[in-house]
Amino acid sequence: MRLIPAERRRAIDWWGRHPEIVLPDALRVVLAAWHERVATPFGVELVADLQDRVGATVDGMWGDESQACYDAHTSPGPSYPSGWLPGQHYSPREVEPFACVLHWTASATTVQQCATALHKRGLSTHWACDAWQSVDYLDPERWRAWHARGCNHGTIGGDICQPVMPKREDEARAAGYETHVTTNPTPRGERRVLALDPVVRDMAASKLVALHDHFGWEPKWHDTHDQVAGGWDEMRALGFTVVGHHHVAEPNRRWDVAPWFDEIVKAAFRSV
Repeated sequence: MRLIPAERRRAIDWWGRHPEIVLPDALRVVLAAWHERVATPFGVELVADLQDRVGATVDGMWGDESQACYDAHTSPGPSYPSGWLPGQHYSPREVEPFACVLHWTASATTVQQCATALHKRGLSTHWACDAWQSVDYLDPERWRAWHARGCNHGTIGGDICQPVMPKREDEARAAGYETHVTTNPTPRGERRVLALDPVVRDMAASKLVALHDHFGWEPKWHDTHDQVAGGWDEMRALGFTVVGHHHVAEPNRRWDVAPWFDEIVKAAFRSV
């Protein structure tokens, strides 16, 4: 589905004006999540066709409304939602999760494109978000995703699906992202980057909050953008619960999500 932020607000307003209407569970849950400005902890934020209800522009992702609340956390095994590539690049979890590693899929503007790109590279992630939804692919308690070399044990991978390079500004805007070219506030990566869409920031932040609440983590992150650990055991010893891929990769090899990292964690844990 594709709902720009203004249409989200209109959907919420419509919902508030029509309490007598019995909505499908999928739609009701997502509208409630939007109203509270949080994402549902585990599961797909996807509504059914809103065209007749709010006049919004909707590209239905699935025809079957019952799949709108797919819940990876309680599913019997790892899989992508119906119609997606099968999740085959993963392995059983052997270490209890203690941290989340944030990535970006630089070639993607949607969670569907993220899934395709990772699949082609023999990789996986636990969850991903774009400007319209947050999707869980794998149960983070049962399955280990292949997302950060040396740090897959005990970590949960999350991907942000928004272009980062300035040359893709027009593409990002055409896709519905609110962004502009700005200066990278960190020493990692290119000097000029695209600003993170506030809706995407809040999606990622709410996912971090949900994960910390679910696993009982006390939020802790690194206050610089240097490499902090070369492996999962070292990172666990440091006590970090959220890092960017750039924190666990060699400085010249990865820089996701350095330009956006501070903004995301501050949105998630302002009071910490």
